[in-house]
Amino acid sequence: MSEQEQEVIEEIKELRRVIHAGLTVIAAQLVGSNDDNAQPSKEYVSKAFLQMQDVLSRLRQGD
Repeated sequence: MSEQEQEVIEEIKELRRVIHAGLTVIAAQLVGSNDDNAQPSKEYVSKAFLQMQDVLSRLRQGD
């Protein structure tokens, strides 16, 4: 496997982790919609959102 292929695989793995974190936040919000105390903190939601934006930005740029 070439170095470029390995880099692509690592980016995909990172993207999967970030998407999973984002979906976890969304699921927690949906579950928490019945109980306001169950919602994740704004800080956690912001961090997950910024991570997703960062990965998507890098994918668009081809880094």
